[in-house]
Amino acid sequence: MPNIIDPVTEPSVLREPSFCMDELDFDALSSPLLQLQGKVDKKPQTAAIILAGGTGERFGKEGGKQLVEIAGKPILTWSAEAFDAVGDVGLIVIVCPEERMHEYLSRAIDPFPFVTPVVLAPSGAIRQESAFSGLEMVGDEYEYVVLHDGARPLVSPDLIEHTINMVKGNFDADGAIVAHPAVDTLKVVEDGVVVGTPDRSVFWNAQTPQVFRAGIYRRAHASALSDGFVGTDDSSLIERLGGKVLIVEGKRDNIKLTVPEDYLLLAAAEDANRVVYLKAETDRDCVGMGTTLVGMILRGTTLWVVNVGDSRAYHITKQAIRRITRDHSVVEDLVAKGDLTPEQARNHPQKNLITRALGTARRVKADLFQETVAEGDYLLLCSDGLINEVTDQEIHREVLAGGTPQEICQRLMTRTLDSGAPDNVTVVLFQL
Repeated sequence: MPNIIDPVTEPSVLREPSFCMDELDFDALSSPLLQLQGKVDKKPQTAAIILAGGTGERFGKEGGKQLVEIAGKPILTWSAEAFDAVGDVGLIVIVCPEERMHEYLSRAIDPFPFVTPVVLAPSGAIRQESAFSGLEMVGDEYEYVVLHDGARPLVSPDLIEHTINMVKGNFDADGAIVAHPAVDTLKVVEDGVVVGTPDRSVFWNAQTPQVFRAGIYRRAHASALSDGFVGTDDSSLIERLGGKVLIVEGKRDNIKLTVPEDYLLLAAAEDANRVVYLKAETDRDCVGMGTTLVGMILRGTTLWVVNVGDSRAYHITKQAIRRITRDHSVVEDLVAKGDLTPEQARNHPQKNLITRALGTARRVKADLFQETVAEGDYLLLCSDGLINEVTDQEIHREVLAGGTPQEICQRLMTRTLDSGAPDNVTVVLFQL
């Protein structure tokens, strides 16, 4: 059994997880993000500023999180490599504590084959000062600047490139930021009392990367400095000047790794992958074996979920059922592209053809999600044996029909088996 830490019983213990971002080979069906290769166009127009100046106090490890290794690479390296793989990025500026510049360079940059030039800049007391410090390293030859949190290692080159192109392709736009729609209910509070519940459809959770035209970004910083304004992110500086900032919908798994729970599930996925892979390599009866994974950590009302393959996690309330995870499958990719509807995907002949699994390679890329739950909510983890036979709506009705979690699971299992499920079926249900 892999050595996995239980954050509930051992909250003060932190292992250095070992997960790999992009090293699986899934042939023609695989993600284009695998095996990142650095590249620089002949005339790159964009400079990247990666902010790595935080103390990492909430992370709970001396020295912060940027140099904690994940699959043999510091977290900061994973972020920097994503920008190195974007041809239009001609310069990467790492903003970090001045007293640790040599350490960051020797551990996160020099040991790895970066193609894009990398320079370091000293971080400031606050994020805005750090961003400005990085901006001072960017020459006038760059027309665009992209800002990114170094502690978001799950960012993909495709997302970076798409965000840059959004600004380039909209001449009236001053910038574009990655965000995803708010999924939690929002409250307006005054003096500890709820005074309103706004329509959450107009609210988005901002992430990075954030891309801006270099000229207005410089003016925005100068104006903020002159007026003593401190923004909550880089986009707010542009917005203050009346600039137009576009939204690029990102993924909920592009989270900023902040607390130990952000890492533990990724470590567990890598541990599990290693065990399955070694078994397949050493046991002749298990050659070619693989499996899927879904798991979670719940602390208070904060939920972390990890998945590999097409096993799923659901968040269920009285009002709705919502899938947290995204299947790593051929049909899911087709749905995301708009080539299939969810209804067509359900009956597609390749619905069980997955693009990612435990044990098929030495390392695996796991997806990580984080969200807020409430007392009375249900959390369901299941294999594809259930979802191949029972729809999301049917699952929702069975849960609301009542009974203990054990009784609900049994009803779901019975329903699945009665439908002639050819696959094995696993169902785990929690009620908060």
